[in-house]
Amino acid sequence: MKKKIITITAMALANAFATSPQIQNASKVYDILGRKYDKVTAQRVIKNIPASKAQVTDDYYQYSSFPTSRRAALKVRQPDANTLAVGQDINFAITSIFGPYATPMPARKDTKLLVLGWGKHIESYGWDVSHMNRRHWDYEEEYRCWVVAAQEMNHAYMRKKLGNDFVEHEPDRMLLTQDEIKYRMFHNEENNPNYTPVDDFPFGGDGSASNEIITKALNFALGTTGTKFYGDFDGSQDFANWSSKNNVKTYITRTIALSKAPVVIGENQHIMVVDAYAFSNSGEMWIRLLNPNNDGSFQWRTFKSVNICGIAVVPQNQVNPPYSDPLIFQDADTDGLMDFDEKYRFHTKYASIKDRDSDRDGVWDKDEIRAYTLRALPKYVDGGVSSDPSENPYNMWNNVYITSAGKNFWADANHNGTNAENDPNENGSNNYNPRPVYATDDVPRGFDIYAREKINVGSNVSLGYVSMAAEKASSGTTVTVSANSSSSVKLYTQGSVVFNGGAQIKILEKFSDNNSVNVSLSNGSRIELFQDNNARKNWAWQVKTDLSSISCGINETVVKSGKTFTLKNGAKYSSLRVMDGATLVLEPGEVYIKNLVLNEGAKVEYSGKLTIIHIKGDVTWKAKNINSSVDSRKSHAADLKLIHHGTAPLNITSGWYGIIYAPNADLNLGSNGGDIYGRFVGKNINIASGSKTAFIGIDVRSKIVK
Repeated sequence: MKKKIITITAMALANAFATSPQIQNASKVYDILGRKYDKVTAQRVIKNIPASKAQVTDDYYQYSSFPTSRRAALKVRQPDANTLAVGQDINFAITSIFGPYATPMPARKDTKLLVLGWGKHIESYGWDVSHMNRRHWDYEEEYRCWVVAAQEMNHAYMRKKLGNDFVEHEPDRMLLTQDEIKYRMFHNEENNPNYTPVDDFPFGGDGSASNEIITKALNFALGTTGTKFYGDFDGSQDFANWSSKNNVKTYITRTIALSKAPVVIGENQHIMVVDAYAFSNSGEMWIRLLNPNNDGSFQWRTFKSVNICGIAVVPQNQVNPPYSDPLIFQDADTDGLMDFDEKYRFHTKYASIKDRDSDRDGVWDKDEIRAYTLRALPKYVDGGVSSDPSENPYNMWNNVYITSAGKNFWADANHNGTNAENDPNENGSNNYNPRPVYATDDVPRGFDIYAREKINVGSNVSLGYVSMAAEKASSGTTVTVSANSSSSVKLYTQGSVVFNGGAQIKILEKFSDNNSVNVSLSNGSRIELFQDNNARKNWAWQVKTDLSSISCGINETVVKSGKTFTLKNGAKYSSLRVMDGATLVLEPGEVYIKNLVLNEGAKVEYSGKLTIIHIKGDVTWKAKNINSSVDSRKSHAADLKLIHHGTAPLNITSGWYGIIYAPNADLNLGSNGGDIYGRFVGKNINIASGSKTAFIGIDVRSKIVK
């Protein structure tokens, strides 16, 4: 079809596309949280387009982990004679246009309601925040196109209902959220004696919808009882039967033109909304499809090119779209749990601040929910076959999801029938511990430095934006900071603290049961925010100390000057010494070494992917990173993790770029100076005077997951 670019003066067209989103041209690899990632979980391929279309791009997604049918459903067509680029407004010669009447929405967790199914990864995946500002959907969101359609319909009909009085984000009158719609479809506590809150937001294929659920969701979103979705998914003939008696094209055009309302359709196991149509000079009909790729854009295609296999029929005289439940946006007791969750899912108290701790056991409700969520023992289940649960994170592509043995364990550790946050008898007894148990090789939450006993930061150390925690409960000094730092330092401790170098501390939180834990300031040291009213039992973090025993073999290797030695995945050494002038090359994978020595003149070459070195004995690391620039070395801090299974001290005398997990060993950093980037767990952690330290925190966490 020959296309001509013309100026369209129709007011309806100008208004229609005033707020249309445009997809930016960028070729990157993202993880499930939208961050740049070294492992390809999703690849964004931007196709080149003619110069005449330089303002638009074709957003073309392919996912190797998806089943073929799912990839086909989300595959965005390339621009051709029947299709415009994603996000491109129709701009060739047309004779008429009707609509649009809806706003495209991305598939995203869009409230602070809790998603529990990520297990120990709830914090990094954002279990309690909205994901609307994230680049890409995650495991829970990937199969919620039907939720997006219901939300788009609710918002469109609400705009139609209110007219000039419509306000999209009016306080106390918020429009329906995706989380609320999905929750209403899957929450079945009243009918399911084995209900747990984790079931409210199922993952992957379990979060997809049948004709029945889609119908129920649309009725809820539109305030109707007579809306019906006819779909031919999974062998159903509902749409075939409906379309044999009704004209699909006529229904779509009449609904949009006469009712000024959008229409829900299905194509290739994917649900979309059609909210506009147009005719070209040649008589070709084009329709605008919202959410073609679950990322909140739109696409114009010819009607004949759309393989429609589902349609929703809405009784226009019934529609009375509801607002969202205001409890979703309220937190009366300010404990981080939305009142909606407290009332309907966890049945906790929430009227005032005193209700943060419903069972009055000294642990806030949210901390208890976090605790039993993290300490549940998840496993892989894929077609009934369990696989290795040690991988990190749990992969939920292709109907691989987290479950647990005995679902009551999610909420009731002492098995007395009462959820932990509502049970005053479950406060540290009955085999229940309100503190989360983290992975054996991970740093708790967002901490950069976590010591089981003491932390000492020497003078002349340049601290970056760092968060530190000292776990030991003691009236003696557990943290000493002699550095003079103006950066944003956050510190959490159960023991006394001494600041004697003029450090500026952003936050100090002290956990103690009496006044025996002291804070000493000198030489201009200052604390911006000091909280000392935390009970010791509210300390919410701990690390595992019972690391598994490892076998290191009997090989003893010395790498001489001028030689290059590569650490291969699975290799085992009784000892490995890298001499001055030698180079150690790291390959992705895991290696096992009893004693490791890298001389001062040795160099280490990072692979760009994660290498895990398991250590059993002594470690002396004087080597330098072979990468030349500081930025390059910083970027590699997520590519090396050292896990110490023993008790011998680790001596890192040079700069360091990586993660160290040594819960039973003392960790000595930077005695010869040098930049330090990474995150650390140790029994006692000492940062020597003269070290230059900075930490990249969450960036490291996002990349160290396998």
